[in-house]
Amino acid sequence: MKIDSDFSAGLASAAYGVSSSSAADGFAAALKQAADNGGAAAKKTEVPVLSESEQQRQRSEAARVAHAAVAKELQDYLNKTPAEHLRESILKEMGESEESLQAMPPAQRQAAEAEINQRIRERLVGKKEGSADDATVASAADITPAPEARLAMGADLINLRAVIARMQAG
Repeated sequence: MKIDSDFSAGLASAAYGVSSSSAADGFAAALKQAADNGGAAAKKTEVPVLSESEQQRQRSEAARVAHAAVAKELQDYLNKTPAEHLRESILKEMGESEESLQAMPPAQRQAAEAEINQRIRERLVGKKEGSADDATVASAADITPAPEARLAMGADLINLRAVIARMQAG
């Protein structure tokens, strides 16, 4: 069914700047003009379209890089001794790092190291400085960890090794 009127042709020509006598010609001309204007706008903001395989390759590459970073971080963590982990956690509590300790003047560093050693003793032995048994403790190197501390460290190490084995298998 075709409805043709001078009114609809006039609207099309007024709206799209087309000067044609028939509505069909006006519509075709308006459509062509819109396509040309749309094409010009699309050319200005054209974004390169990647193929599905290229997108998949980029996603898998990003996943591989992320996996490698996590695996390296985990391996670095596992390579540290329990004593290194303990020292790191104490430094973190104090708001310090190994680098900031290195930058300290000798007297200040010595005081910080004494504080670190005291906290290590407290954690491993489970006693505060100044208790009756404290006189027998000479240094952090002479301390053997309390049994519950050794169990916790061993369980953490076993769990981390299992995680690494699953990561390497997958």
